[in-house]
Amino acid sequence: MVKLKKADILVIILIVIISFLIYFFTNKLPKEDVNLAKKVVITVDGKVFKEIPLNKDTKEKIDINTIYGKNEVVIEGGEVHMHESNCKDKICIKMGKISIPGDSIICLPNRLIVKIVSEKRNDNDLDLVIK
Repeated sequence: MVKLKKADILVIILIVIISFLIYFFTNKLPKEDVNLAKKVVITVDGKVFKEIPLNKDTKEKIDINTIYGKNEVVIEGGEVHMHESNCKDKICIKMGKISIPGDSIICLPNRLIVKIVSEKRNDNDLDLVIK
């Protein structure tokens, strides 16, 4: 068994304290602005297919039938998800629900992108968030 020295214990305690501080301060950062107007932009093959305002009351089912394939996007409760797709791997369905500007759902075989954008655009805003 390894015996810890006083310096080793001090380093471990410092790492734990620093970790808690980082966690505390990153979770206190400003979150999504609830009053910010958002919209869902659906593009097929790089062209805008449809734009829908996104809020808690928006409830819509959008069928997208193109030469590339068929998708069904559902907007409900301020969230958007891909309900159905006839693509082979169904990764777009597994991406889950999105609700924050910058989030997107992508179906490559059907050349479809569903993304949430904010109405207020700032030059310092992020263009893309990768999870």
